[in-house]
Amino acid sequence: MVAAVRFAAETGLKVTVRGGGHSVGGLAVQDGTLLLDLGGMISTTGIGGLTVGGGIGWLIRKYGLASDNLLGAEVVLASGESVRAR
Repeated sequence: MVAAVRFAAETGLKVTVRGGGHSVGGLAVQDGTLLLDLGGMISTTGIGGLTVGGGIGWLIRKYGLASDNLLGAEVVLASGESVRAR
């Protein structure tokens, strides 16, 4: 992801992000942009969408929301710089 965001920043290319299975209707895809798909190997909800959306899932009653259990994240800034948020 870092290399992709860095490339977009250097070339002036706009970026759109698709959080896994979110936006299956294609609303995250725009012409003339670089699409970053956070879905990984599973086409359903990715960790980005799960956590930002609160994290409602099968284990919520036992472990709580995913967002309540997030200890840190590696975040890629618009410049392409990777930082660790805690």
